[in-house]
Amino acid sequence: MKTVLEANNTMLILPLFAGVDYKDSLGNESFIGVEQIRIVSAKKGMTLELTNSYEEENVSYLQIGFNAKSQDFESNFKQFHFGLTDKNQLIPLFEISKTLGYIGMYDARKEGVYSLKNNSNGVFVFVINGAFEIENRLLESKDGLSLSGIDSLE
Repeated sequence: MKTVLEANNTMLILPLFAGVDYKDSLGNESFIGVEQIRIVSAKKGMTLELTNSYEEENVSYLQIGFNAKSQDFESNFKQFHFGLTDKNQLIPLFEISKTLGYIGMYDARKEGVYSLKNNSNGVFVFVINGAFEIENRLLESKDGLSLSGIDSLE
């Protein structure tokens, strides 16, 4: 998939199954695999290309974009590995501007509470695989839920 950015943007690329090859118009190239995330802050007009690294296998990934509003926006690239060995807790994944991202893997019937650092912000939850209950709402694979005006959530 080839994308030309129409505005300054920070993009997260998170492979769920298999991996993708990343290439951009600035000459950056890398492989991004499972339990890796690439954060790309890119200026308007930059071209990004993601391709399946495997000829005979499917690949699945999340691509999440955040608009950059700052006049002093600079392009930069970070790629790092994270592990999901610590189950039943949220692991910090990224911080972009005032947006925090976490990831976690939970066993069946485990409970937890997340308290917002700033209750004027909202929360967006996305279930990659399985089923998860948030605030008495059942979410299943590929379901998302946005909540605002709350201090914490179960």
